[in-house]
Amino acid sequence: MPSALLSLSPLDGRYAGRLDALRPHLSEYALLRHRVAVTEPDWKRRMNLLLELDELEQAASVMYIHAPPLVATTGHAGTEQLIAQFPAAFRERSPELAFLRGLTGWTRWDFAGMHASLAQAVAGFEAAGDRGRAQLAQGFLVHALLPLGRIEEAAAQVAALRSQALSEPAKVMLLNAEIWLAIESCRHSAVAPLLAEMLGRLESVQRPELWFHTTPPLRMPGLPGVTPVLARHAQLLQRIGGDSATPLRALGLLSEAWCALWQGRIEDARSLVAEARADARWSGQSGAVRAHLASLDDNGLARWRRANVGFVFQQFHLLPYLTATLSGSLLDTWLVIVGIILVVVIVVLPSGIFGLV
Repeated sequence: MPSALLSLSPLDGRYAGRLDALRPHLSEYALLRHRVAVTEPDWKRRMNLLLELDELEQAASVMYIHAPPLVATTGHAGTEQLIAQFPAAFRERSPELAFLRGLTGWTRWDFAGMHASLAQAVAGFEAAGDRGRAQLAQGFLVHALLPLGRIEEAAAQVAALRSQALSEPAKVMLLNAEIWLAIESCRHSAVAPLLAEMLGRLESVQRPELWFHTTPPLRMPGLPGVTPVLARHAQLLQRIGGDSATPLRALGLLSEAWCALWQGRIEDARSLVAEARADARWSGQSGAVRAHLASLDDNGLARWRRANVGFVFQQFHLLPYLTATLSGSLLDTWLVIVGIILVVVIVVLPSGIFGLV
């Protein structure tokens, strides 16, 4: 390092030995590093430069803004590695890093860890007077309470959030929590309208992490009125996920597979599941991806078909342009017509003939 960059002229000279501690912060070199840290377009490099400058709060702020989409597109491991670069003491007190730990805990289905981290984030943001971030963290926190069986507490927090003025991202998470609560309390007819409203808000904010964390739970497909809304959600999710192999794209394919399944397109569903499984091999499997893949494997498809459609052991009399369900309905109609004709031929006509005789 050239000594000129570390100089503190005109204080250098007789006071040089006493100013060494100031050189990393006030020298030309320090100013150049700070300038690079502020203007560096790559957010990961900017974060690392800020860490080198011991600007921990700024580095955590960069992480809070840019890391959530990373969870949706590459999985939780990369974000956890970045969090680990911060000093341990700072990690424990930073609400931004606690929020990110909550997101990564969700993808691993570590709901106890997710709850602890998000509760810490809510408390930290509230103490800092950042109400917007506190509300968003609260919206995520509700989703940890439900898997932990704390239904009444989740319902109370949802009611509290509903009474507040929220940002669009916080409204999205609130609506998703309301969907989960509606399913949990068997208010199934409320799910489709809530999902439709949530989709409208998701389109307006265009944040990949929100799409990722609001993918439909396993108990949603097949609920009243949900299939057309779910099909639209799958299409939008595919558009946001893009063409690269990411957890977000895998969830979009799996959501589309559920729609195909409920429309009776079994082979289409199987093809979409295979494509999602191939994506997951490259991008990693979040808890949601694993659960959907397990439910939509060949055994899962067979169980679904047995419970909802039934099996046709012959290929005769099925019309190729209709689903098995519609073909069966049409066959039932023809059987009724044939039955009427047989009654007429066997019962009515002979009695009429004998009556004439």
